[in-house]
Amino acid sequence: MAEMPQYHYIEGVENLDGYKPGGYHPVGPGEILKERYCIVDKLGSGGYATVWLARDTNEGRYVALKIALADCGVSGRESKILQALSSTAGTAVPAIIDEFEVQGPNGTHFVYAMPPAQCDLESGMGMGMFQLKIARAICGRLIAAVDMSHSQGYVHGGLSKDLRPSNVLLMPFPGFDELSIDQFHEKYGMPETIPIERFDGKPLSPHVPKEAVEALDMSMPANEFELCDTAILLSDFGESFSPSAGESRLGQDSHTPGNVRPPECSLDPTSPMSTAADIWQLGLALWKVVALRPLTSTGFGSPAEIIKELIDMLGPLPPAWRDSWEDMLSKYFEKTGRRLDGARMYWSSLEDAYEGCVEKHRARLQVGTLDDAERKAFLDLMRRMLAYLPEERPSAQEVLQSDWVVKWVKPDMEQSIQETWRLVVASAKECPDVTVATATELCDSDDSGICLSLDPPMTETSDLHNGSGASDSGVSV
Repeated sequence: MAEMPQYHYIEGVENLDGYKPGGYHPVGPGEILKERYCIVDKLGSGGYATVWLARDTNEGRYVALKIALADCGVSGRESKILQALSSTAGTAVPAIIDEFEVQGPNGTHFVYAMPPAQCDLESGMGMGMFQLKIARAICGRLIAAVDMSHSQGYVHGGLSKDLRPSNVLLMPFPGFDELSIDQFHEKYGMPETIPIERFDGKPLSPHVPKEAVEALDMSMPANEFELCDTAILLSDFGESFSPSAGESRLGQDSHTPGNVRPPECSLDPTSPMSTAADIWQLGLALWKVVALRPLTSTGFGSPAEIIKELIDMLGPLPPAWRDSWEDMLSKYFEKTGRRLDGARMYWSSLEDAYEGCVEKHRARLQVGTLDDAERKAFLDLMRRMLAYLPEERPSAQEVLQSDWVVKWVKPDMEQSIQETWRLVVASAKECPDVTVATATELCDSDDSGICLSLDPPMTETSDLHNGSGASDSGVSV
């Protein structure tokens, strides 16, 4: 039987009943961990951890501290994956700066420090629509990040979780670390706190903090983005696994909501997932970056409704899966497609969804529309990435080599990298204490010929290099 909640509900914060032995670590602004990390504000929370912005008093920079549940059993698993990836993927994934354990009233918690992000991609998409060149640049960087993850043998496993590109982080502006804590609060405000109260009116135990902290909002409206703002990090590898290392995860074990779950997870649930599952979710994420609106509906429908939506949008299921679909269909729909309760369910085809979501809204908001040739290339790539059978989807490398990416995405992506680098160099010149990553770490190309990062002009940066994929300022480019 589920336990009754003990605390009054507070919207937008972690589950307060998770503050118990084995649960969250009670911490708040002003507290210091490991005698060096001063908590400044909260960045977010999830089912397995809370994430805090902290000032590293030893290095004079900001970091994001991810504090795991005491009994989540991760033992640094995600940090090991990030360390393995960052050694090759460089600036595409968060670099682990430090890791340690902290003792508290709820147990021993694993903590690791990473460069902080300004916000996740979803936050900006809630306010306006990306200019077309911005959308292309973000899509290019995201595809490249997934490709680098796959090249190292890892399946991300949660790229489009909750139908939000919330696992794609946008980096803070260069010079962010130069803000003192007081200057930071002056710019972004003081932490928003709300007293925690028990239903029975009794005093709080040491297992729970006295106040809940709302997540800090440093987001920027999508329509205000410039090319220099498109540097991203692919984060949250807690669901990741490595088939090449003998790790396996069946489709039925996917924690992705039904509306963005790859169809093989529902219709062939005992088969292992592969990198193709990421490609399905990557396709949905790219669509939303370009269209603002999601391609699929909310995740609260029945399995049959979700599969029916896919059939309307993408066409008939493969023969091998049709028996599974007929079994589902008979429970919820007549053979005509009409729901048994009399309500007709019909979803737009992919092409109609493009006209209604992409073309219509981009034209109305005057943020740039795709011409006929780009529209054809974009829809062709979507069709390939959203193929029902995982073996028919392109690899991330093949996505990078697609017509849409090579002809339209690549130029804006490379220009965005150049603009980001210029901003970093300008900030470093104004603030001598700001250092930037080395040219060799920042410059890389894959077999497709797409520049994944920028070769900085050595004449301007010979006295600035630092020797790692993330700078001392915490700014990744």
